[in-house]
Amino acid sequence: MPLATTPPRHPEAPVTDPDDETTRRLLHLRYAGAALEECRRTVCDAVVQARAVGVPWTQIGEALALSPQAARRQFGGSVDGAG
Repeated sequence: MPLATTPPRHPEAPVTDPDDETTRRLLHLRYAGAALEECRRTVCDAVVQARAVGVPWTQIGEALALSPQAARRQFGGSVDGAG
């Protein structure tokens, strides 16, 4: 996958020389990591909301391509902490 000339900069990323290939790749990696963390929070929130209305772990696991046990292991603490 070709790398964009200048990847979007995360607000907390240091301002550096975008012409340096290593710097561009590191900035891109930092941005991707921030996006991944946001996705994880979104999925966790969706699981908490689904459990709040009674969606069983079987269906949550299926929606996330996980076994019910894996879904509960991964997200059960968030649900238990939420209520």
